[in-house]
Amino acid sequence: MARVVRCFVITLVLALLFRSVGCTHVSPGGNNLSGVSLGKIAFVSCREDAHGRVIVTRDDTTCSLAIYVMDPDGGNQIELGPSFWQAIMPVSTNSFCWSPDGKRIAFVDSTYESEYHSWLCLIDADGANLSKLEMPGMPRAISWSPDGRKIAVDLLADIYIVDIDTGEAKNLTNTPDIEEALPSWSPDDKRIAFLVWHHDSSTDDITSSDICLMDADGSKRVTLISQPGMCTLSPLAWSPDGRKIVYVCRPLPYPHVWSMTDIYSVDTKNGKTVKLTDNPDFNDRDPSWSPDGKKIVFASGGQICVMNADGSHLTKLTTDVGFSKRFPSLSPDSKKICFRQIDNETQASDICIMDADGSNIINLTGDTPGDDNYCLWSPR
Repeated sequence: MARVVRCFVITLVLALLFRSVGCTHVSPGGNNLSGVSLGKIAFVSCREDAHGRVIVTRDDTTCSLAIYVMDPDGGNQIELGPSFWQAIMPVSTNSFCWSPDGKRIAFVDSTYESEYHSWLCLIDADGANLSKLEMPGMPRAISWSPDGRKIAVDLLADIYIVDIDTGEAKNLTNTPDIEEALPSWSPDDKRIAFLVWHHDSSTDDITSSDICLMDADGSKRVTLISQPGMCTLSPLAWSPDGRKIVYVCRPLPYPHVWSMTDIYSVDTKNGKTVKLTDNPDFNDRDPSWSPDGKKIVFASGGQICVMNADGSHLTKLTTDVGFSKRFPSLSPDSKKICFRQIDNETQASDICIMDADGSNIINLTGDTPGDDNYCLWSPR
């Protein structure tokens, strides 16, 4: 029971609620981008008229945190459902995700009146056809299977698989004394990677982490690596060929949050680990792969960077020190990157896009009401 309670008590509500002026502003849908990428951008926004979780902003007013989707030019912004981003995990979890075909989004909803209820929700990207699958607890992280038929969730500190057609939630790990988290499907649909967090019995700090693999039915569980500290501070990211997983780790026990994080890769066959970044002054985090598997885009010290898959040729794509940037996400054709940008002076935040080489930064949400955070480009 203590383990389950801990999963709901570990809370870091980062009220990163802002509106930025650091990149070129465009009216929603008013940006005629030449050669704009296909797909849509999902993001989290806190707005007075939204229907999500109510939080207090930096100026002591309230707004509601919700998931929105928009075109790559900032137009057609649609509210899809509530956001519990960073409310139930101490990391930047994928508490919503795109379907593999880019047509739907899965997210979490919950209510507490006389009793507690939680749902895994599915909705079309245009806001139509909402379906709600009731869960036995509050899902934390979500990963949609590549074949589109199932969703892996981090639920009650175990890894579950939810059948989309039937709504059945099957516990794959069923380990009452172990906390498992952050499931991530392999590109070939055959395996699931996930985290195991080990806690100090007296302080409950997370002292070490395992990255594990298992078949999609829960069999053949193996531990790839064990590392001191808390891994991962961002979702596990498989390479497109399934040979490697990149992750983020902080060497000190959680909640010693002021130690820096670095990005690592682990070979999914032999567990060989390579430290890709080694920066004592900045947090390196939010890694994601280019579709060809040759590059990794990530955030470091408030800027967006790119490096080769082996950690070489690290390049800063942005250099404006007056603004902090995180959560880069590549467009389906890899020509553009969306990211969240915060004005370091005003703490205002928006969703921006830029070319993959760091040029042509454009603010997509600066002229819309609300404060925006965390963006994810659709896979198609």
